Amino acid sequence: SYYTLPTGNWEHKGSSTEFDEKEYYQTIQQTLRMEEIISKLRRQTNCRLNLHTYNSTEILRREISESTLLVNTTPVGMAPNTAASIITDPSMFHKDLTVSDIIYNPKETKFLCIAKEAGCQTFNGLYMLLYQGAEAFRLWTGHEMPVDVIKEKYFK
Repeated sequence: SYYTLPTGNWEHKGSSTEFDEKEYYQTIQQTLRMEEIISKLRRQTNCRLNLHTYNSTEILRREISESTLLVNTTPVGMAPNTAASIITDPSMFHKDLTVSDIIYNPKETKFLCIAKEAGCQTFNGLYMLLYQGAEAFRLWTGHEMPVDVIKEKYFK
């Protein structure tokens, strides 16, 4: 299989398994444009938002200690690999931290279990899934999806 770098030049293809670490991170950064998105959110919300990679436990610990919300946006811990967690040390969390995981299967990931054991309020990705589905439903059908009916049936 092959990957294409998101440069606008779709002719440049490479192996999806044979690339160096630098190319991997450049591709992810270009694809997600996360810094641009974070900057836009900062301006729109007046919130202090930071994006970090998990390459320094010390930096991560410091940033989490100064945070009120921590969101895992990786697939780590998603079924079938439910034993995995991006953070395994409960001392990384504090009781005033709200912890979210975009994963919805399983409903409670190991990451969320560890955070809950540390006294954090937690929530999973089910509502994100619901509202993404509602928007897709609206775009495809031109009608509003009955969100309340779905919440009543599946979110209890």
